[in-house]
Amino acid sequence: IWVGNNGSIYKIIPNRNNNLLPQAISEIPNLGPALFISTILIKENLIWFGTENALFRYNLSDKSTKHYIYNPAD
Repeated sequence: IWVGNNGSIYKIIPNRNNNLLPQAISEIPNLGPALFISTILIKENLIWFGTENALFRYNLSDKSTKHYIYNPAD
């Protein structure tokens, strides 16, 4: 399970007692508490997440992040 909260992305993992614990993905920079993460999509080795003005891609294989900024003039 992947979630966004306060501008961060977390992977939810069960512990030994089967409680769910959030694990922050440190390679993805904190986007700030005012940024609303509206969409998360996992496809192959990529996690895509969208906000109101940008799109981010996180590669699970090499742990790299790519940031696409929305520009209304494009």
